[in-house]
Amino acid sequence: MKVASRPSHVDPLLPDGTPDYGKAHWYDENAVKLVDGQTKTEMHAERAILAAKFMQEMNAAHDDFAGLGAGQENNLGAETLADLIYLQGAIISGGKTTTNPSRSNLTAIIQALPSAATWQTYVLTTSRVPAASDIK
Repeated sequence: MKVASRPSHVDPLLPDGTPDYGKAHWYDENAVKLVDGQTKTEMHAERAILAAKFMQEMNAAHDDFAGLGAGQENNLGAETLADLIYLQGAIISGGKTTTNPSRSNLTAIIQALPSAATWQTYVLTTSRVPAASDIK
């Protein structure tokens, strides 16, 4: 029976040769770099599982995603649907997405989901109206 070994710790060196304790790196027994105790593969798998959970919660809460965009004024529905796609991308990448409550119902929609606190960590709320140069 193989017993998992503890990760090894490496402190990169500063230019003067002393260890840089603020930027320690950890490696598993196969010399694979760990981030927050996980390999990159484990992190990607965890994010994929979270993204799938997000879609499961959305599917359970809404019979029809098109209904989220129907009947909204000032293109609010289209912005909301786009923000939902951006949110799933943020979950998969481990990043963040930005939403403007005056242009999208994203925040209200995710607050109604069982894991709202988790999904909210991937959302930055802004009131700034994007400039034309921001739109690609």
